[in-house]
Amino acid sequence: MAFEEARKLLLANTGESTNDDKGQLDFLAFRPLLLEKFDLVLGYISLNRDNYVLRKFQRNKEPSLNIEQRSLLVSMAIEDTAWLGMEEEEGEMVSLLQTQWSYLNFIHFSMNGADDVVRYRKWLYASKEQRFITMGRPGETENVLKGIEKFPVNPTYFVLGPELPDISSTDARKAIKSRNEAELERFLHSSVADWCLKNGPW
Repeated sequence: MAFEEARKLLLANTGESTNDDKGQLDFLAFRPLLLEKFDLVLGYISLNRDNYVLRKFQRNKEPSLNIEQRSLLVSMAIEDTAWLGMEEEEGEMVSLLQTQWSYLNFIHFSMNGADDVVRYRKWLYASKEQRFITMGRPGETENVLKGIEKFPVNPTYFVLGPELPDISSTDARKAIKSRNEAELERFLHSSVADWCLKNGPW
């Protein structure tokens, strides 16, 4: 959903709102007035390394998936979405695409959730060379708005997306553990859910 909403925002008309309903903070996402016009949007997903994920799960005394398993699940989830793909390192596809299609202009945005952006105050690093799209998250969108109000940033370098429903990976793992397939449908692609139920460590 996050990639789809980001794509919709980039391809929208200038100043157009892209979310149908107001979020929990009555916050509407609008395409920045001076943002370039884009004819096509491609999305590439890069994954955190195993050591980072392992440390995070070990703190909660939970087993984790390795990067090969996580890559497999992402591939399954995006299989039917032609404009999405994967890359080993964030942003590496930009130079490859630019080399292959030198007559086109590629602009890279790093997409983050509001909680991650608040934790690392990423609005401080937004620039023409390092652009961000931040997707809102209940409980954190307001903190992003406070941050960019205190430290104003060019809205074409730091684009605010709509506030999305809170999808909890913790709740997804709980549904896997309890074999609650109906609940799991809220969180995971059907083929991913099936794999986790049959092969996951939870």
